[in-house]
Amino acid sequence: MENTEYNLDEVPSVGIYPIEDCPFKSTEHVRDFVKQYIKIPAGDLPSLFITGPVLSGKTWVASRIALSLTLEPSPRSVRYTTLMDMVTAQLEAKESVHRFYSPAVLFIDNINTDKNAYAPSLLSRVVRHRLDFAKPTVLVSSLDSAMFLEIYGKEMGERVSQMLILRLEQDRAKLERIRQRKHSMLATEEIL
Repeated sequence: MENTEYNLDEVPSVGIYPIEDCPFKSTEHVRDFVKQYIKIPAGDLPSLFITGPVLSGKTWVASRIALSLTLEPSPRSVRYTTLMDMVTAQLEAKESVHRFYSPAVLFIDNINTDKNAYAPSLLSRVVRHRLDFAKPTVLVSSLDSAMFLEIYGKEMGERVSQMLILRLEQDRAKLERIRQRKHSMLATEEIL
């Protein structure tokens, strides 16, 4: 895939709200990234690995990208799941693994240090198939690339190295404001 730049000024801001509630640094940078990513034509959309510490906004960003990809001007089929939901569906025979092959874009959230022994092989199988058929996959994990490699193996590490990697950081001041707001809301509820 050739590296292409996209003009961010031409990208509509549909589905990206409210950016101020996302607790990570450089919200403008992330907003620009989301706008750029959703503008990429379907056949060129790269896979993405979103990583960062707990409470850095990874799921928030991934869900905004997923929502934006389903909206006009060129909606795409999207499936948003977690790795443990995939494992549970497989182990309980609720869903065929092929259901994860078909969406235009598959989002797999909460890829962490899962205790289930089946998780790494299922993740590897799904990601390998999707990347072999040039179907974009967005992985969301609090693991950095090195820890991901250690837990999920060399093949998955090589697959992730082929993806765009978006690393998010925590904005401690914003996190503290969110905690204070939640604390004051809880205190108000106790009074009532």
